[in-house]
Amino acid sequence: MAALTNELDSQATDLLTNASKLLHDEGPQALTVRKIAASAGWSTMGVYSRFGSKNGVVDALYLEGIERIERELLAVPSVGAPIDILRQTMETYRSCAIAHSSHYQLVFGGVVADFVPTAMSRAVTSRVYTWFKQTVNNAVASGVIASKQVDDLAYSLWALSHGLITLEISAPPGINKDDFEGRYMTAINFMIAGMTR
Repeated sequence: MAALTNELDSQATDLLTNASKLLHDEGPQALTVRKIAASAGWSTMGVYSRFGSKNGVVDALYLEGIERIERELLAVPSVGAPIDILRQTMETYRSCAIAHSSHYQLVFGGVVADFVPTAMSRAVTSRVYTWFKQTVNNAVASGVIASKQVDDLAYSLWALSHGLITLEISAPPGINKDDFEGRYMTAINFMIAGMTR
């Protein structure tokens, strides 16, 4: 699939870039048609003609966020011990989510009320999970993981990952975030150790 920005004209790309900056700097509440248009120096009609509505912009941001995760996961080396590739996949997933936490919360945190992603965006999300599940399946097929319940193992690892990432992103003031990366991999390694022979 081509990158989203390759499929947009220059005005739409400009609007989306500014909407992305608003999301990062001011949060999801800043994603109004008027504010998106003003930040890009365009009229509100530009937003409506390119994206149809605010939800069209939000869906484009959603797709942008999930495509970032997909690109990062596809860049994980596929040569080596399957269990090491699985660990690298989990670590990469977290680092991408934290680096782009505003997009991550848009995709997985439900931060925009009443937003429902389009079928295309949901399909890309499904594709990311399928890739993740295949990584688990490769570790199972190698014989290093005792269980054959690939769906359950993949879902459990993904759920653990999401929970830990969400805690890190939403940690209240006073919590030392320097500990989160180590704690994340410790928890992932505990779960993987429980799965291995």
